[in-house]
Amino acid sequence: MALTAPLFASMSFDYLIAGGGTAGLAVGARLIENPSVKVGVIEAGINHIDDSKILTPLDLFLLFNNPQHDWAYNSTPQVNLNDWVVTQARGKGLGGSSSINFQALTFASRNDIDDWKRLGNDGWSYNDLVPYYKKFEDYQPPPSDVAKDASAEYINASANGDGGPIRGSFAPFYNDIQKAWTPTYQNLGIGADGDMRDGIALGGYTNRMSQNQEDHTRSYAGNRYYKPNAREPGLKLPTEARVNNIIFNKKTNGGFLTAIGLNFTVNGKHYIVNTKKEVIISAGTIESPKILELSGIGNPQILDKYGVPVLLANKAVGENLQDHPQLGVTNQVNDGVITQDQYFNKTYQDAARILYETNRTGPLTSVVTQHAPLSWAQMLSPDKKNRPQDMVNQYLSGPYNSSVVACLSSMNWSNSG
Repeated sequence: MALTAPLFASMSFDYLIAGGGTAGLAVGARLIENPSVKVGVIEAGINHIDDSKILTPLDLFLLFNNPQHDWAYNSTPQVNLNDWVVTQARGKGLGGSSSINFQALTFASRNDIDDWKRLGNDGWSYNDLVPYYKKFEDYQPPPSDVAKDASAEYINASANGDGGPIRGSFAPFYNDIQKAWTPTYQNLGIGADGDMRDGIALGGYTNRMSQNQEDHTRSYAGNRYYKPNAREPGLKLPTEARVNNIIFNKKTNGGFLTAIGLNFTVNGKHYIVNTKKEVIISAGTIESPKILELSGIGNPQILDKYGVPVLLANKAVGENLQDHPQLGVTNQVNDGVITQDQYFNKTYQDAARILYETNRTGPLTSVVTQHAPLSWAQMLSPDKKNRPQDMVNQYLSGPYNSSVVACLSSMNWSNSG
């Protein structure tokens, strides 16, 4: 029987999840490990988990600004960027942004994660999260030739996951620049300082990708969390259904709001589905605060402006969005050196496509495969270690102070050197 919107709305659930993306599908799959639990997941995008453009690693560039795969949000004009409008790519469909990301499988250092606990978030220290890091991953060691090209000797296999849903493996193809990456950092004395899964993510290294080693296709929430559970009786998931707001019990429980359901839309018609236990909002960085605000949770000044009744005042909702600062770097190389620029050549593209489709290797298997998280102490000479603070002091009173501070803050800069 097809899962229609009226049928879904008539069902009884223990948990409702708004968003069938990276986290929503993982949470849903974990919850139904208890066979007595009923979970409903509502996803606004479509089901395209077998789409070859998603599965082929380097085809991700065909997904950006594609209305079937990318919500392609635009920011308001940014005053501190000369009114530049910034596009925010967000995955549209089952798997969310894990269906369009660069597949880089990287991990933060212990100190960065422990900062979460130091901020008052019990249960979110590095040691608390290690078991879950291992639980989600299935590390697949590379063949010897790939390990050599990837300079993968830094890997500590025992620190990585075994048997989890998301595959972690190395791409089988590296161009000349990619092969030179890790040796270059080693020659500079800032090579990988062990496996990042040991808690120290420093130095230049070739990272794993969320990729199935047997066929070098994308491994993501859609095909690794949802697909194996799609026919489980405890999981129901309508697609092309957009959550509008949370339904709350009109009676307060000791002054607290109690979520009892979700209002969602399919083909312009509204439906309400109820839950006996919890509503989980997992709609992504942009849609999650939007749902909260449309539900009456947010800054009263904003909610009043748009006629949304305030149920819970919280000025933090929808604020403080931060993104990675990104700069383009161009390198001049000698004739004959193979780089990704060759991919813009039609003949090279066609040859790469044939290579991938026939034996699952070649340039289409490889996306972002190199990283180099570095401290200021590694990047700056002793006589320049105060330069970041000098930059802040110089521009603090200028017209672009907010963007400078935000940029330095997002790089976790501190005055400790």
